[in-house]
Amino acid sequence: MFKESNQKTGEKKRDIVYNKFSFNVKTKKHFSGSSPPEIFVGKYGYPNINAGILSPDFFKNSEELAMPEIWHKKRFSIKDILSRRGELIYGRFKTNTKKKDRFKGLMQEIAMAYRPVSTEFFLKKLPKRNVKNNNISPIIANFAPLENARLQENTRVKRKVDYLVSDGHVKSNIAINELHRTGIEISNINKILSAGLLGIERNRKLVPTRWSITAVENKRL
Repeated sequence: MFKESNQKTGEKKRDIVYNKFSFNVKTKKHFSGSSPPEIFVGKYGYPNINAGILSPDFFKNSEELAMPEIWHKKRFSIKDILSRRGELIYGRFKTNTKKKDRFKGLMQEIAMAYRPVSTEFFLKKLPKRNVKNNNISPIIANFAPLENARLQENTRVKRKVDYLVSDGHVKSNIAINELHRTGIEISNINKILSAGLLGIERNRKLVPTRWSITAVENKRL
């Protein structure tokens, strides 16, 4: 009971902070920017879910919009983090966790990257402000249905990531630990797992971001 009360109090305080902060993105339905890289896979309606790519409508310092490792290193305040998350636009699409579709492959390419990826977006509607937040998943402030998207450059993928993604015989827990031991950032491992790129080939599927974060924390040594 005490733990539940503390959790509700913490959520109430967090919501007050979010409501006081303005997430205003003014952009056209067609824009280009550098995905940090950042993806998000929802959990509602599982296995038929929303998934997609996040990107600002600019190209400079986009890593700061998505990487907790940078926030910690630079000692960002809550306001700093909210400000940066508020610049991300979530181009999302409906998909099934196991079936292939035209956007899933693109999302997976971005998830594997360790450097920002220049991407062009075509949205069906202008981004809508609707802050999604909880204790685990990253803040999603602006979303719009995705009409189309394409890479404007080749993604940069670390050799160990490419090797483990290509090997469909390595279990996900082993792959997670191997990536961690070779210095891959935890936030990047979360995205790779969430994009359905780790584990035994026949078992691979999209993993909701909230679940992937928990799984990586539980499986790594």
